[in-house]
Amino acid sequence: ETNLVQRSFADLSHSERAVALKTHMDAIKAQGKRTDIINEVNELLNTDKNGENGTFGLIDQKLNSRDKTAKKYGLDSRSIGRYLRLAMLDYSLQDRVDNDEIGLYPAVSLSYLTADEQVELNEILETGLYKIDMKKAEILRGLSTEKKLTEEKMTAVLSGEYGRKPKFKNPPPLRIRHTVYSKHFAESFTPKEMEEIIDIALTEYFENQK
Repeated sequence: ETNLVQRSFADLSHSERAVALKTHMDAIKAQGKRTDIINEVNELLNTDKNGENGTFGLIDQKLNSRDKTAKKYGLDSRSIGRYLRLAMLDYSLQDRVDNDEIGLYPAVSLSYLTADEQVELNEILETGLYKIDMKKAEILRGLSTEKKLTEEKMTAVLSGEYGRKPKFKNPPPLRIRHTVYSKHFAESFTPKEMEEIIDIALTEYFENQK
């Protein structure tokens, strides 16, 4: 509270706001008072039970009350929920949020990864080869929830290869000039007949090459 007198809440970095709000909420819980705020905090932190289809319901979730903390810091309840989730993110990833390498919304999804997964994620990001957007963060969160997030899958998600269907490249169509085949076929030959003969001739040619 004293620090915030000297420095505006709006001037704090994302991670500093997260720490300030978490400390404030922890103090309220420790007092055992204002159960409405405590219930609201718990509801914000358990968005999986309330969100639409269990995917990032935190953004659009509507709560029944505006608590005292929200008014104090000039935030709505949804914003407080996001910062409380950010406080659960690994410090190295919080730094990336502060440096605008990771957006606040993707960071919320990443906060649902286990502590080990978050450390592993940061190590991969250290290579500087990948960036995280909302879609990738949600895929990582989903795999983590299903306990299927391996280092290999994490790299595949970050590279954009995860779930991508293999592309089969068809060879370009071959066009034979009329002057090439007309000297071998009379005008009475149909295109189908010429195709069959060419097929036989090519088969015999490559067999002789072997």
